[in-house]
Amino acid sequence: MCVAGKAFEMECSMGLAFNPETGRCDWPDLVASCNADEFLGFKCPPATYDEFGKAYVVNFSIAGSCHYFFSCMENVARLLLCDSGFLFDSTVNRCVDATRVECHEGR
Repeated sequence: MCVAGKAFEMECSMGLAFNPETGRCDWPDLVASCNADEFLGFKCPPATYDEFGKAYVVNFSIAGSCHYFFSCMENVARLLLCDSGFLFDSTVNRCVDATRVECHEGR
């Protein structure tokens, strides 16, 4: 990023990619020059839909992480973070109160 002619190195938050068209961090699937699957190291399975044609949102755990998970909707992956006080529970594939899940980060 440049301010008053000075360059400053900035990093996007985990799961986001720099979008040169907007000058901001963005979801990798919205950055034309980014291959989101390669960037995230994850590819969503084919989308599934309910009887009304609405796509299901499906979450996936990340090995070794209790806080981050992938959420897929219509073949688009987003790296998401559980809110403070919550951890991702792979048995129900969603974030739950941290006291209700046994998770060992880094294993």
